[in-house]
Amino acid sequence: MLVIAVCGTICGADNWEEIAEFGKSKREWFATFLELENGIPSHDTFRRVFILLDNAELKGLFIDWISSAVKLSKGSARQYRWQEFARQQRANQRQKGVKYSW
Repeated sequence: MLVIAVCGTICGADNWEEIAEFGKSKREWFATFLELENGIPSHDTFRRVFILLDNAELKGLFIDWISSAVKLSKGSARQYRWQEFARQQRANQRQKGVKYSW
C-alpha cells in the first residue's frame, strides 16, 4: 500500500480516492513487483491504514529514503537527463489533459 500511495502522490494524486484510482489504473505494472492477491485496496482501506501509521515516523523514514537516493545519484548526468525527460513528459501529458502520467 505504501508503494502505491507514494507512486500515486508523486504522479499527482491528492487524496485517497485518487490514490486508489491511480493504483487501479496502474495495476498491471504494480503486479510486476507487488503481490496483489486481493487487488488494489479501496480508498477507505488506504485511509484506515494511514490513520494508524505514526506520521512523524513515516515522514522521517521517507526523508531518509529519499536522501539516500539523492546521494546515490547526485551529480549524475544520467539522473539529470531522466529528471528532465520526466518533467517534459508530465508537461506534455498535462497539455493533453491526461491526469496521471509518468
